[in-house]
Amino acid sequence: LENLVSMDDLAFTELSGLPIEAPLRRDSCQRCGRPTTVCICSCFPAVRLPIQTRIIVLQHPNEESRPLATVPLLQECVAEDRCHVIKGKRFGPGKSELLNKALASPNSLLLYPGKNAVDIASVPQKPIGYHDNAALIVIDGTWAQAKGIFTQNPQLHEVRQIQLNAESMSEYVVRTQPTKGCLSTLESVAHALAWLEQRPDIVETLACPLRALCQHQLDRGAVVHHSRDDPDYIPRRLKLQEKLERRSAKEETGTSQETVR
Repeated sequence: LENLVSMDDLAFTELSGLPIEAPLRRDSCQRCGRPTTVCICSCFPAVRLPIQTRIIVLQHPNEESRPLATVPLLQECVAEDRCHVIKGKRFGPGKSELLNKALASPNSLLLYPGKNAVDIASVPQKPIGYHDNAALIVIDGTWAQAKGIFTQNPQLHEVRQIQLNAESMSEYVVRTQPTKGCLSTLESVAHALAWLEQRPDIVETLACPLRALCQHQLDRGAVVHHSRDDPDYIPRRLKLQEKLERRSAKEETGTSQETVR
């Protein structure tokens, strides 16, 4: 028995001395951050959009780690000095001087469908923040997270709120929207810029990488997500139930075949 134990210890010692090989990692594009096999950089504009409007994105911390987030696409499409992302849940005076100045400007707009929001078509068609400290402020996160940020930051309530009309349908089909009129952060900013900058072409330019992002996911097995008010919407728990039922049926079929053999 002692000899067996000694042999086991020796084997363990030999194995523990072997070099640990790092797991193979897929090469990623340095620009879009996606695996090179599904790179979407070709869909970015050859030259960043020279917009005049200053954009400030208040991003929920959980959104940064989402692999299908749309704000990185926005950042790659517009001039670098025009889009600023500030991460957090609470945005007090010490968070960002840029945001403080924007909140103090009477010309700033908050793109948020609150009860006091007006249709964007009712505001002048002119860029925001090119000659002053104003900005188009956007909240990035799930709808619940966006509502939480708005509620927890009363200073945002003082900014004039605008919302988009519900005519546009989201092309962000790999995430579920609450209603048909809800858009991703990228799409919302695109429509707002199209109006403020008087450039309808901005919508198509920003939609191009989003379509590519979604198509790559669909090509690899993802399914189209319908909004919760769509007749074809299937709740997540039912999808999981269907998946479990299919797996169970497959296992039963395999067992039956083994019995026949």
